[in-house]
Amino acid sequence: MSNEINVRYLVDREGERYIPITHSQYVIGLNDTISGLKNEITELQEEQLKMQEEIKLLEKQEEVD
Repeated sequence: MSNEINVRYLVDREGERYIPITHSQYVIGLNDTISGLKNEITELQEEQLKMQEEIKLLEKQEEVD
Protein backbone atom coordinates (compact mmCIF):
# COMPACT_ATOMS: atom_id res chain seq x y z
CA MET A 1 0.00 0.00 0.00
CA SER A 2 1.41 3.34 -1.01
CA ASN A 3 0.95 6.58 0.91
CA GLU A 4 1.59 8.58 -2.23
CA ILE A 5 -1.03 11.17 -3.09
CA ASN A 6 -1.51 12.29 -6.66
CA VAL A 7 -2.34 15.96 -6.91
CA ARG A 8 -4.97 16.95 -9.42
CA TYR A 9 -6.08 20.53 -9.57
CA LEU A 10 -9.78 21.04 -10.00
CA VAL A 11 -11.03 23.61 -12.45
CA ASP A 12 -14.31 25.49 -12.23
CA ARG A 13 -16.59 26.32 -15.17
CA GLU A 14 -14.57 29.45 -15.95
CA GLY A 15 -11.34 27.45 -16.12
CA GLU A 16 -9.99 28.78 -12.79
CA ARG A 17 -8.24 26.39 -10.41
CA TYR A 18 -9.79 25.89 -6.98
CA ILE A 19 -9.30 23.74 -3.92
CA PRO A 20 -12.38 22.06 -2.49
CA ILE A 21 -12.91 22.44 1.25
CA THR A 22 -13.24 19.44 3.55
CA HIS A 23 -14.45 19.71 7.13
CA SER A 24 -11.82 18.55 9.64
CA GLN A 25 -14.20 15.93 11.08
CA TYR A 26 -14.01 14.02 7.80
CA VAL A 27 -10.22 13.78 7.60
CA ILE A 28 -9.29 10.34 8.92
CA GLY A 29 -6.84 10.49 11.79
CA LEU A 30 -6.75 14.28 12.04
CA ASN A 31 -8.23 14.38 15.55
CA ASP A 32 -5.66 11.84 16.77
CA THR A 33 -2.86 13.88 15.23
CA ILE A 34 -4.13 17.09 16.83
CA SER A 35 -4.44 15.37 20.22
CA GLY A 36 -0.90 14.04 19.92
CA LEU A 37 0.44 17.47 19.04
CA LYS A 38 -1.38 19.06 21.98
CA ASN A 39 0.18 16.49 24.31
CA GLU A 40 3.64 17.17 22.90
CA ILE A 41 3.15 20.91 23.32
CA THR A 42 2.10 20.40 26.95
CA GLU A 43 5.17 18.25 27.61
CA LEU A 44 7.45 20.86 26.02
CA GLN A 45 5.88 23.64 28.07
CA GLU A 46 6.44 21.66 31.27
CA GLU A 47 10.06 21.02 30.28
CA GLN A 48 10.51 24.72 29.55
CA LEU A 49 9.22 25.63 33.01
CA LYS A 50 11.63 23.17 34.63
CA MET A 51 14.51 24.64 32.66
CA GLN A 52 13.55 28.18 33.65
CA GLU A 53 13.46 27.16 37.32
CA GLU A 54 16.86 25.50 36.98
CA ILE A 55 18.29 28.63 35.35
CA LYS A 56 16.97 30.76 38.22
CA LEU A 57 18.57 28.41 40.76
CA LEU A 58 21.89 28.52 38.92
CA GLU A 59 21.75 32.33 38.77
CA LYS A 60 21.09 32.48 42.51
CA GLN A 61 24.03 30.15 43.18
CA GLU A 62 26.22 32.33 41.01
CA GLU A 63 25.24 35.42 43.03
CA VAL A 64 26.14 33.69 46.31
CA ASP A 65 29.55 32.58 45.03
